[in-house]
Parts: sequence; C-alpha cells; structure tokens
Amino acid sequence: MAPSTHNAVNVRSPRCVSSRNYSPQPINCPRRCSVPLRLPTPPSCAESEPVSPPLALSSGSSPLLSASRQLWRSSKMIPKPPGEVRRPGRGGYNLRKITNWPKQDYVDVKDYIKLLVERLDYDVPFGQQPLIDIRSIRDEAIAKFDFLARYDNTWVVDDFVRCRLMYLKTLARNRKQRGIP
Repeated sequence: MAPSTHNAVNVRSPRCVSSRNYSPQPINCPRRCSVPLRLPTPPSCAESEPVSPPLALSSGSSPLLSASRQLWRSSKMIPKPPGEVRRPGRGGYNLRKITNWPKQDYVDVKDYIKLLVERLDYDVPFGQQPLIDIRSIRDEAIAKFDFLARYDNTWVVDDFVRCRLMYLKTLARNRKQRGIP
C-alpha cells in the first residue's frame, strides 16, 4: 500500500504525543474493514483539550452550555478503541478511563442504562439480544444524554449494556452455586 498524506493514529496509546517525535502509522483492521483507520494527528500535551462531553447534563440552558454543546456536536465522531471493554490487561480498555467523563456524568449514564437493561434477558449474550430492544436502549439513552450520539455506532452505550449483562449473569451464576434463590 502506498504511503498516504493522511495522518493515522495508534489508538492504543491515549497519552499525549509530542509533535516532534510523532510518526503516524496506518492501523489495519482486516476483520472489520478493508481500509485503515485514519484519525487526525493528536495535539501536543500543551495544546490538548479534553475529549469529554459538556459537564452539565441537565436540561437547564446557559449561553456557555449552549455554545459548548454546539461545539461538541460539530466535532467528529469518537471511534471505538481496540479491544474489549473490561479487559484492559488483554488489549482491551476500562470504560471509565476511556470516556474520561466527570465522575457524576459517568454514574448518571451508568445508572440510567442499568434501568434500561432490566428489560433484556441476561442469560442471552449481547449479540443475540433482539435488535429492537438494543435499538430502543440506544435511542432512549441518547434522548436523555445527547452527548452519547458523538460515539461512533453508539459503542459506549453498547459497552455499558454489555457490562451490565455480564454482571447480572455472573451474579445469577454465583447465587445458583451458593444455593441462594
């Protein structure tokens, strides 16, 4: 493949990279697509801005919040990091760390999705859940927390759902082993 003028980023390295020693390499993902993932060159540490959404999630509006949300909506979609959620030691990532949201925002989203997941069957893996139910959860989560729409293919919502389903399945298995109904 011929070198491209586009910049590519190694998504596995979220730390700041100095522009002097940065040499972009394309990321090939043969199982998912035939085109390498290309992202803009990361800014230097001094120029970096947080990637988290606006801090306030309430419906109240202020000029600063409105401007912040407009800026957030105009930015590019956030790609899913490589690997699986909850497997940082095996090439995956920690959802809390990768989202880089304020703690209260993370808890609010997690608690809301926790309520939505109650309608799913935790004995059925995420990929085999009825698509209509998964879409419904995605739509409701985005309706309540509009910044979730910035995540490519709503991967962050899917990861919250996966984590909750895994937790419920493990909890049920442990209760069964201990003889607790």
